Amino acid sequence: MIKNFFLIVISFVLIFFSSCSEDLDNSNLQPNGNAPEISPTTRVVSEEQGLIFAEKMYAAIQATETPQTRSTASTQSCDIETIKNEDNVPVMYIVNFGDNQGYMLLSADKESQSSLIAFNTTGKLDLDEMNPNSPMRSMIDEQIEKITKDIDKTINVDDENYNMWESLGNESDGEEIEIELVVNNSASTTKGKHKGSWGLTPIGPSSTIQYCVWGQANGYNADAKRPNIDLAGCPAVAVGLLCKTWKYPSDRGFDYAAMPNSLAPTTDSNPISRMFRDIADVIPGYSWGTAASGGSGASQAGILTGLKTLGYNSAKSTSYDFNTVYSNIEDWYPVLLGGFTNTGGHIWIADGYSETKWKVTRKFLGITVKTWYEYSDHIYMNWGWYGSSNGWIDQESWPSYNNSRIMWYDLFPR
Repeated sequence: MIKNFFLIVISFVLIFFSSCSEDLDNSNLQPNGNAPEISPTTRVVSEEQGLIFAEKMYAAIQATETPQTRSTASTQSCDIETIKNEDNVPVMYIVNFGDNQGYMLLSADKESQSSLIAFNTTGKLDLDEMNPNSPMRSMIDEQIEKITKDIDKTINVDDENYNMWESLGNESDGEEIEIELVVNNSASTTKGKHKGSWGLTPIGPSSTIQYCVWGQANGYNADAKRPNIDLAGCPAVAVGLLCKTWKYPSDRGFDYAAMPNSLAPTTDSNPISRMFRDIADVIPGYSWGTAASGGSGASQAGILTGLKTLGYNSAKSTSYDFNTVYSNIEDWYPVLLGGFTNTGGHIWIADGYSETKWKVTRKFLGITVKTWYEYSDHIYMNWGWYGSSNGWIDQESWPSYNNSRIMWYDLFPR
């Protein structure tokens, strides 16, 4: 399995992982609204500050990429959307760069432990186009609730992150903030998002997980129980991406070479839809359904059994643990992640790790006042949602679906 190194980076229950059919409350999602004026003593990041931070971070990321991978988007070509809570207070910002040339999802809490919730150097986030049942929408919904609680807490004016945000946009007062992305682990490990760098090696995602934009319908379900009616189901998509990554199993007739990164809409049987059906058939109790009925899915234990049947004999599943996930990714083993509610959930594939580390320099009248480092740990996730919102997701922020985070790991042929 070939990797591309990219240097920026409860128990068991019989609950079904469906195609994320639970409806989310869309009333909280209010893009492009005019944010209220921000008081200097508030924890709320202003829209202007969010945009300045995003532009500085994007420029820093661009500066670390090679000419072959660097986007041609100008940092001036960007749009910002404000996500507000029910009280009309900004809680997050979406910043899109150029024409599908990257996005950032930012917390609007100046003291957030995850300022950079998600990002990618390709694609975009669009609330109007985002499926209300998608995992990214679920994550946004959860973050609205979390950040709303946090921004009402006491302000710590000595907090370094708070001071960084306070200085952004105040250049006219003689203050200036410089942000420099650090692409190695040699920098001083002063206080940061997790009280210092963990010193973990950044690892890029496999090309399959990075570039495949598969989904559950539009031809991917041409061999479903009711062809082109039932959805393929997120377990079949996630496990299918795993099989495509390893090109394993090799004895079930899966034609990996004939599986494109993106399938043109069709109703005809094809190598991907046939693989999805075979995967579903080896998962005990696979439940078939339409999008309207809740979709197709399987249980945590059923998915584990299916993985072993396909030859991933070392596969295990338990509650999410970052150290275990990183250990697997370090060994070039993708992992499956998921969460559930009483009515459904979602499972997807993840591979690639980036400790996003940036050096913050605060200046006054051109003189350096203070320098420190901020850190955030991101895992590359392919949601199995036609490529929508794929990217680097803060490892503490991905959707829990009712505070239940599950992983399937040690997924290698044996």
